[in-house]
Amino acid sequence: MAYITPADLIVTGAPSNSWISDLVSRTSAPAMVAVCESASSTADSYFANRFGVPLPTPSAETKRRVRHVAIYDLLVARGIAHDNPGHMLVVNNYQDALRWFEACAKGTATPTLLPDATPSQEEGSAFVTSEPSRGWT
Repeated sequence: MAYITPADLIVTGAPSNSWISDLVSRTSAPAMVAVCESASSTADSYFANRFGVPLPTPSAETKRRVRHVAIYDLLVARGIAHDNPGHMLVVNNYQDALRWFEACAKGTATPTLLPDATPSQEEGSAFVTSEPSRGWT
């Protein structure tokens, strides 16, 4: 199960979106899905020994870290320009994500989960009656 979708790679309002949008638009839909799944698998490889994977309801923090890995993977496939500050930011975000995954694996950080909003028991559905009957079916 992928923690992110291709749509999650573009963050509204982020200054780096122009070249990331261009990178995403030049990548085929199947390749985008594969990158999201691969980045999620990277996270799971760190989480597996301490947490049940895949995480049932990953938090925004986990998704953000997985997004950084996915964008890095896309950029590596295209080629990293070490003199480009945007590319170096992607590299730094990737390295930071891996450090966070390692901290989770060691138990010094924990990937939080969104609370499960599923009711613990069947709540039923609404039942409406009116007097006198209006003849509706």
